[in-house]
Amino acid sequence: MTIVQTRGSRKTKDNDMYTIINYAIGAASGHNMQPWLIKITDDNIVQLYADMNKTLPVIDKDNYQLLMSQGTFIGKFVEGAQRLGYETDVDYANINLDDEMPLIAAMKIELVNN
Repeated sequence: MTIVQTRGSRKTKDNDMYTIINYAIGAASGHNMQPWLIKITDDNIVQLYADMNKTLPVIDKDNYQLLMSQGTFIGKFVEGAQRLGYETDVDYANINLDDEMPLIAAMKIELVNN
């Protein structure tokens, strides 16, 4: 798994984004390949990409397991964010698995006012 961070403004509490990502990393994935790449584009936005270097062409030639693994990551990300008091908006991309690093979704978290 790779995390790339770019500079942004302060929209989350200290280390919350890393805590949420760490929680999501524990998501189930096909053959435990963890075929995801993560890019933090702002303090409250993460982009999820498919790591096409972790495909399984013999047993998953259509990449169904790869895509299901992306979904489990998103589910765990949303769950982790909720546990810390954030709502998550998931913006699903128009996926092209022919890309070297296809964008799956962008996830934006926002702290819920109590």
